[in-house]
Amino acid sequence: LGSRQRRARFSANTRPLRSTLSALSMKRVARCCRCGAVGVGIVAALIGVVLNIPSIRVPTVLVLDEWIDAKMNATAWNTHENVYLRGAWEPVTEEHTALPIEVVHGRLPKTLSGVFLRIGPNSLIKPPQLSKRYHVFDGDGMVHSVRIQDGVAIYSNRWVKNARFNFEQQLGKAFFPRIGEIYSKWGLLKLFLTFPLRRSVGEASEKVTSTVPNTNLVLAPDSRLFALNEAGAPFVLELNERTGAASSHQYETWGGRLDFPMSAHPKVDIATGEMFFHGYAMAEEGRAKALQMFGSVDHKGGLRSFFPVNVTGPAFTHDMALTAKYAIVFDMSARFTPKEMVKGRSIFSWDGNHTARIGLLPRGSQDPADLRWFDAKEPLANVHPLHAWDEPNGDVVLWMPLGFATTERSIEQVINGCCDHYKMSEVRVSPSSGAVTYTVIDHTLHSEFSRIRDDLTGQAGVRFGYTGFMEDGIDFNFKGLAKWDMEAKKLAAKIRYPNGVIGGEPVFIPHGGLGSDDGYVATILVDDQRRAELALYDAKTFARTPAVRMKLPVRVPHGFHGTWIDEKALQQHVSLTKVRK
Repeated sequence: LGSRQRRARFSANTRPLRSTLSALSMKRVARCCRCGAVGVGIVAALIGVVLNIPSIRVPTVLVLDEWIDAKMNATAWNTHENVYLRGAWEPVTEEHTALPIEVVHGRLPKTLSGVFLRIGPNSLIKPPQLSKRYHVFDGDGMVHSVRIQDGVAIYSNRWVKNARFNFEQQLGKAFFPRIGEIYSKWGLLKLFLTFPLRRSVGEASEKVTSTVPNTNLVLAPDSRLFALNEAGAPFVLELNERTGAASSHQYETWGGRLDFPMSAHPKVDIATGEMFFHGYAMAEEGRAKALQMFGSVDHKGGLRSFFPVNVTGPAFTHDMALTAKYAIVFDMSARFTPKEMVKGRSIFSWDGNHTARIGLLPRGSQDPADLRWFDAKEPLANVHPLHAWDEPNGDVVLWMPLGFATTERSIEQVINGCCDHYKMSEVRVSPSSGAVTYTVIDHTLHSEFSRIRDDLTGQAGVRFGYTGFMEDGIDFNFKGLAKWDMEAKKLAAKIRYPNGVIGGEPVFIPHGGLGSDDGYVATILVDDQRRAELALYDAKTFARTPAVRMKLPVRVPHGFHGTWIDEKALQQHVSLTKVRK
């Protein structure tokens, strides 16, 4: 260049060009390093899987999976946008035992004795440690118990501590797959790349035993208490006689025969001592390579039948129904749609091209060929049927909230394109003609979480049933209760909660008679200050003011389903638990 000045001038003039070239080179290097790291992570994880070495598989899979989480912006979304981790849904961090409950209105009858239970999602891992996108169905199960005896109530709560919970508690991070992760193109990558590597570790060795039992509680005919989640096997809980607190025990797979998910809503016929259940999957599973299965359990707790159900594809079939003659299963229009998921929508979407079907299966059947499907002639959806019975002419009648196509809301929906207004309807299936007809009973209420008095399941002549009702807003945030008259075919009454209060599922507590409205409708209410109460409404009068209000001593997050176990059933559960031990 000839001189120091000319070299300095050249350097100054070419600095922008050299900076750009350097940045491009570093980006290539960084990209290569990232790809190399991902490749090494995959190889290391596969080695850990093949050799069954968790100490290799877990950290390497986490590195790969958390890289994808960052692409999904999962931590920030959980922290700032996810409505199911904030407000009334925010998880609690402590367990309590036998805390005194103050009765702030009314009086608990001395003759009312038993335990009220409510289960729901309560994630052990919270943001920022919860680096994986979270869905309302993903939270670890927590059971809230209110033990009532001699006019006094006490409160306890317990996590459902299965092997998955214990593993993540020790790890201090979320590891197992979550529904919320199945989102966008990155969710598809997780589904096929990291989910298989994260489904089983240590004692959580099978897919059906590595779920989160957080959805429902059912007392089986043999007095075992099951915590349920429709992605896995039932998990056995044991209740403390004095406090009602639920201790965790183990999964029930009937010696490995149950290799397919059981739904969260088996039906128990208390009169006959039988339990019937179904299960569904988003891809073929189990030895039968099925999308839906049906089974039954006898009065001693033995698995009596278990066989595949022929369906048209993967669908959201959350619940079933029962009559004296039939178990009723569904093949509805809310479907598993990966292409919609890639667009950033829910894993379930409305399929307007799929005609809803209702299946009738004789209760004693052990043959899939006995199932008859009946075409509803149009797309429909349902989540929780209210009740079903057999008519003298052979028809089967169902009362259930029906969902229809709708415009999408801005707030996250469980089912995209459906259903911002579930309408209580009477559905009639005629086995003789093959016809399915329905009548919408009420067009005004968005009704869900259907319940009747549990000991009347499967029986004809049940007059009253109950639901919560929602308005515009977040799914599961109920603004009131509805009482339905299935004899007069109408909405009998409704109760609207005070402003700022949301409620949960209406759980029926029998008291004072054998009728379908002899007792209380119980639900947990949460106000806008996140204070919780257990309210008992008079089911007969359906007065707006609860007959009894109990102020719960600690914050109780919003949740899913509950049950009432009376004193006789509780004592039998405790006694048989001791015998099994």
